Amino acid sequence: MNRARRAILVFYALAVTFLCVWVPWKVKLWVGTNVYYQRLPYGWVWSGPRAISHDSYDFKGSEVDLRSVALEVIPVTALCGVAFLVIPVSGRRRGPS
Repeated sequence: MNRARRAILVFYALAVTFLCVWVPWKVKLWVGTNVYYQRLPYGWVWSGPRAISHDSYDFKGSEVDLRSVALEVIPVTALCGVAFLVIPVSGRRRGPS
């Protein structure tokens, strides 16, 4: 594996790691008998969502918005996958002899 492909793999690993630890949050809101989800700002996975001063949400019921995380990981995977496949395996092009 050449240096460019290794760089793409390192970038991909770092990007996916970042996307999995800096995540969007959502909180469940009950309106009558209906359940709605309110999106909250991004926050670290170990510290939860950041508090919003003008809203009074119960952050204990907040959870990671996994659908949004997946929608962020898919384009990064596609972009790095295409870049990985486009870069030739070796630096030399082999043509007809």
